[in-house]
Amino acid sequence: MAQIRPMEERDSERVRDLWLQMCAEAGTPLSAASSQLILANLRQYEAVTFLQARGAGSIHTRICVGKECPEEGELRSFWNLLGWENDMTLYSIYSNVPGDPVLQRIWDEYQAHT
Repeated sequence: MAQIRPMEERDSERVRDLWLQMCAEAGTPLSAASSQLILANLRQYEAVTFLQARGAGSIHTRICVGKECPEEGELRSFWNLLGWENDMTLYSIYSNVPGDPVLQRIWDEYQAHT
């Protein structure tokens, strides 16, 4: 019986390239941005399964929530499909959110109304 090993870092680019080839052959080529997103997601998946295999019991990650994040469902599904459960939600208020324009805009709007 054949053994299936977990995906390794070097496999991510090959999987992405095959995906791009199949899309191009189907007449729906993907943009460079989509290509990079696929690669980032594949690498993230490899990292998460690596941690699980070594007994990690929790992973702290940040996803956006609510109306500011239409991708919230996809992000939660990603973690759930890998066997992780959302067991903690943190709410934070920051006076400045460098590097995150969405959160900064929300904070600025909040400050303007108080």
